[in-house]
Amino acid sequence: MRTARGITFLEVVFASAMLAVVAATVASGFSMIDRLSRIGERKLAAYEVAHRLILQFLDSPTEMPDDTLPLPGEVTGRIEKFWYLLNDSELVDESGGEAGVTTRGQTNTRQLSVQERIQARLSMVTVEVYEDDNGRRSAAPLASITRLYDPFAGSDEDPATFMKHLKKKFEGQPEVQALLESLMAQMLAEQQAKQSQNAPPPLQPVPGAAPAPPK
Repeated sequence: MRTARGITFLEVVFASAMLAVVAATVASGFSMIDRLSRIGERKLAAYEVAHRLILQFLDSPTEMPDDTLPLPGEVTGRIEKFWYLLNDSELVDESGGEAGVTTRGQTNTRQLSVQERIQARLSMVTVEVYEDDNGRRSAAPLASITRLYDPFAGSDEDPATFMKHLKKKFEGQPEVQALLESLMAQMLAEQQAKQSQNAPPPLQPVPGAAPAPPK
């Protein structure tokens, strides 16, 4: 009768090594998944901050938060710091294109005269959001959003926002900006007066009606 061959010491060592490799691979995979999940959560929070900044710029370009200070962002229930940079540029017509085709190039707003800024009409704003790296911006942005807009669109429906964008067009000219601020204050006062005139009168008791008897 033949006896079963036993497992050699070398085979035990080899099997243990294989098991360790498999365990390390599985652990590394879970660690990678967790790390990618945390990166995704931070990116989602950064894009939320960028989106809020874009909306804030379109509503009130002259009242943006200081970009030398960090902004709060919520990441899975905890608040983390983010930094941002905003670039506002004009899309000006370029010559030398094909016949019948108008091309526009991106030019920084401050490099143009006021007349060129107004003639451009179309503008482009880009917001980049960075992680906090020991009190400074990280090397690369975590999120970036670009939006094309016409600063003069909707001037009849929302004149206050239009005036804010117009004031930003006159950056570097404090006299004109002061004049625009006074016009904005006058415009807001007229809007409030018009709203109060159009508001329905408050309800009043029926004249001569007897009060309800006590219960």
